[in-house]
Amino acid sequence: MADGIFRHRRCPSVFRDAGRFDGKAYRIEGKLFSDDGGETWFSNRDSHVPIEFPYSVSDKPKRYLVERDSEGNIVRETEYDGG
Repeated sequence: MADGIFRHRRCPSVFRDAGRFDGKAYRIEGKLFSDDGGETWFSNRDSHVPIEFPYSVSDKPKRYLVERDSEGNIVRETEYDGG
């Protein structure tokens, strides 16, 4: 990995980077997003969520419906309840 970025050996979706989340560990797919009403889902840098140890990997990441501005940036997240 790049200098200062560490990947957990047993949980490959967990990383630690001194420059993110005050150096705390984070899960790279803690959130999924949809900009088409829940038809398709994607992850990006905003999907990273800090975690605390001991840590148990959840079965499913939280899902959010998003709205984008004219430049494609996410401007609003609404938690998706599956309904």
